[in-house]
Amino acid sequence: MKTFDKLFLDAFLLGFSTLLFYFIVKNIVAAMFIAYLSLIVMRSIVIYFINRRRVVFGNISVKEMEDVFAVWGTEKQAEYLFRLFPAYYSPERIGNKIVFRKDRVKHMIVCNYKFLPTSCDDVAKLYRESSDEETKIYVLGKAPPKNVLMLANTLSLDVSFLSSRKVRKRLLKSNALPAPFQKKKSAKPNGKELLSDILDTSRTKYYFLSSLFFLFYGLLGIYRIWYFLLAVLTFVMGSLCVITLINTKKTKTKK
Repeated sequence: MKTFDKLFLDAFLLGFSTLLFYFIVKNIVAAMFIAYLSLIVMRSIVIYFINRRRVVFGNISVKEMEDVFAVWGTEKQAEYLFRLFPAYYSPERIGNKIVFRKDRVKHMIVCNYKFLPTSCDDVAKLYRESSDEETKIYVLGKAPPKNVLMLANTLSLDVSFLSSRKVRKRLLKSNALPAPFQKKKSAKPNGKELLSDILDTSRTKYYFLSSLFFLFYGLLGIYRIWYFLLAVLTFVMGSLCVITLINTKKTKTKK
């Protein structure tokens, strides 16, 4: 999903939730606030279940598997998959290809995972290297664009492009998913750094503007206590930023 699609979906869900809660609380600002909190909770729940599903069904996603294979290179991919083949198929590895026979029909798996999708040049190269038109060819790689599929259909090749999702599913059944790359854990900020970030002097005007905003809606809305509490909290934060700025200037003057 692209960034624009995510923003559009978030905006749509926020607008729909705001409209839904407006009929309950009869206040547009309160409805928007409740809708925003609800979306945060819902997103956290969805992320939790996705991560839980990944722990149960395998600790590597389709995208991560594609990246691991791409870093390995096509020949190492073939070497890895070659070890999984049963001996009764009499498999043979030739470069990035695995050749075997099934029901007296010759099959060939072409390992072609790269950081780019399968291209027309890849299909043309496969056509030039293919000597047996009766061979069933399966290309493993990122989903090819339409022009690649059209070229493959015009050539005298019995070729199929297996999706990465299917490849991951088959490897998962064989308990043979590759290990993902270990990500470096980002250092957790300590309390002092976190406080320094919150009291960043560039946030001062935003704290005071937020305080005025909550105070204004507190005078007009029905949830006055909550708005006044938020107004006081943001005003205090803005005041602390001003004090931090004054202390910083005094320290520089002494130096």
